Amino acid sequence: MRQLEKDFEDAAATVLGDVLYWRHHAVSGLHEEEVQAKTGKKTDKSGWRLDFEENFEQAIGGETAPWKKVAPGKTDPFDDDGPYFHAIGGTDFVKQLESFDTYRQTFRFGKEGWLTAELSARDPDKQGGPKNPPSLTNAKIGGQSVGLLREPDHHGGILIRSTRSLPAQYRIEYSLVAIDFGGSRHGLWNNSERPNGYAEKEAKTRHPWPFGQSDEFSKPYADWLDVRFANGFYFLGIVDYPNPFPRNNVFIHTHRKVVMDSYNVNEKATFEACNPMEKNTTLARTTP
Repeated sequence: MRQLEKDFEDAAATVLGDVLYWRHHAVSGLHEEEVQAKTGKKTDKSGWRLDFEENFEQAIGGETAPWKKVAPGKTDPFDDDGPYFHAIGGTDFVKQLESFDTYRQTFRFGKEGWLTAELSARDPDKQGGPKNPPSLTNAKIGGQSVGLLREPDHHGGILIRSTRSLPAQYRIEYSLVAIDFGGSRHGLWNNSERPNGYAEKEAKTRHPWPFGQSDEFSKPYADWLDVRFANGFYFLGIVDYPNPFPRNNVFIHTHRKVVMDSYNVNEKATFEACNPMEKNTTLARTTP
């Protein structure tokens, strides 16, 4: 089983076709005597057994699953309509939040529906449907069946999680076949007319969820912070709440507990990288 959290704005994708191909299998952890007692099945010599595997050879249903309009959440202080943003933005935040609609798509796939896909997209002009929504579909690369995650707009989000609760012990494995999600290519930050993976035209901002007090709440969308300086992707993550789905960037930063990600930043080094073998840290290089 697995659980993956996608950063809602921080891991923004270009409108020109960022893609991620991957294959995925996982094992659920029970010791041998527990497995035999509960299922009658034996484990391998390592003490683990394979519960589920997804090879993406069968249609997963992403093309036909409906998109549904949803109200912004209020269950957490940092939720999309949470009290934190009301406290720092007041009535201006309410106006900004009401300027667009949010749509969600949810579907299960794999044997016994063991995986759940959660997708989110924005309808910026309230036209009655998501604009440039993300997608999770089957594809082929080099003759190999893969799952294709495509995110044409940075306000969209995709995550894949286990449908059922994970056991006390479990192992997760998946293969990343290819990725095109920002960063430099051949030493060039602006490659294929996409600065850091984003479309060069039109505004790309963090509207309407800043991390703290901001004068942006009273400004139009295009005058909010441009997010093209940063672009990232969560390869794997563990969060502290059940049944995750894409929310705003502040929310995931307050609820992620363990993540493995890429974070491409077009600015001077501001991060430290830890070397556990040498037990020291060094400034990370964040420029191409």
